[in-house]
Amino acid sequence: MSDRNKGLRRHTKGLRRHTKGLRRRTALLHPLLVTFRSQVTKVSEALLNTAMIYLFRCLL
Repeated sequence: MSDRNKGLRRHTKGLRRHTKGLRRRTALLHPLLVTFRSQVTKVSEALLNTAMIYLFRCLL
């Protein structure tokens, strides 16, 4: 096994540890994210609808 491989393996180990902490954090944030995403989609849909209505009015 080459030294470069060893270094890469060590790096991935550190990354894995990092992602574990991130996963725990996102698990806490997940409900907030879901509600936020649903709100964003609602708002964007409303904006799209108003924009489409506006465009149709301009065209007609």
